[in-house]
Amino acid sequence: MRTLSYLAIIGLALGACVSAPTEGELAAESIGPATVTTNASSYFFADPVAITFSGLNGNAGDWVAIAPAGSSLSTVTRWTNTGGGASGMVTLEGPATGGSFVARAFDAGTYTLMGESDPFSVTDPAGVTAMLTLNQPAYAMTDPITVSWTGLPGSPKDWIAIAPHGFPVDDQADWQYTGGGTSGSITFTDGLQPTGFAAGLYVARAYLNDTFTMVGESAPFPIGAAVVTSSNTYTTNSPIGVSWQNLPGNATDWIALAPSGSPSSTVISWIYTAGAVNGSTSFASGLSTPGNYVARAFANNTYNMLGESPVFAVTMPAASTISTNKLMYVLGEYVTVTWNGLPGNANDWIAIAPAGSPDTTVTRWVYTGGAANGSFAFEGPLSTGSYVARAFQNDTYVKLGQSTVFTVQ
Repeated sequence: MRTLSYLAIIGLALGACVSAPTEGELAAESIGPATVTTNASSYFFADPVAITFSGLNGNAGDWVAIAPAGSSLSTVTRWTNTGGGASGMVTLEGPATGGSFVARAFDAGTYTLMGESDPFSVTDPAGVTAMLTLNQPAYAMTDPITVSWTGLPGSPKDWIAIAPHGFPVDDQADWQYTGGGTSGSITFTDGLQPTGFAAGLYVARAYLNDTFTMVGESAPFPIGAAVVTSSNTYTTNSPIGVSWQNLPGNATDWIALAPSGSPSSTVISWIYTAGAVNGSTSFASGLSTPGNYVARAFANNTYNMLGESPVFAVTMPAASTISTNKLMYVLGEYVTVTWNGLPGNANDWIAIAPAGSPDTTVTRWVYTGGAANGSFAFEGPLSTGSYVARAFQNDTYVKLGQSTVFTVQ
């Protein structure tokens, strides 16, 4: 941009009689006696900026700076001394923020502008958000891990890292440069095994141009410990089977049930693995509250989570029916009880009890053996009166159904 010189402005302000500068004088005053250029017109965030200058006075204190385009001469983003050469080149670290900048040359120890470059642009990291996805939901220690990304600026030194979930941005287990793709994928061919890091929850992260400026992070995923449940839906108080693979093998590694999305310290039920690297267990009493849950594997009496299962649901059991073959019996007569629609747990059970008694009162009982539908002939009660048959879930007093009252006389 062309501007009046400092002396011309002062002269006008004082009302001095000065002649208007010519077009050539304006150009000379705006450019200055020195020539300043940069090695590119645009840079990725944090790229070094090489500045070439000539026509300086050659003082040891002459200096070169980077500043926002259009800013005052006293505004300096990066700077260095020239070392005394009238011409030469210096390289400065790129600006920490994006925008439009210029390179300027100044006379020794002053803000006397000797020359200014054309504006150049720097990618703004604040406007960059990368999306990261994985090719699998979980990995063994030696499984190849493929990370795909979109939304990077395209610097050859943008980079992708694998890091333990919750680690600081400047710490990672493994990493690779992207090579400059705004989108693409890379594969960590040997998985986590060569890194020396333990099994656990990890994330993939995207960084800009050889810096720790992180612009994207994947959802957590397990490496080295696969945890699965025997079903994706259970009824309340039904047994929940959990299997695991690739645990470290400590006697106090442990498996827990917890609400989906809860902190790792939230535990409803748990059991030690007894050192089994691969194994399975059953939470026989299941969970009593409907909702969405996960099974988790932890290392050696800590809350260092090594793996998490897919979400499973716990629901209330469907309505069950229970009936007797008669409504009136004589003392000593067998009572045949029929049930339908039980959950099918081996320890679901059927009982006979006095009508109106608490659910914990039992006169006769038997396990169903896992039959959702079935019947059983009970020896009749030892005394006359009014009775009911009841169905309960999985070794609990969670009542699933109750028959019509029958009498024994």
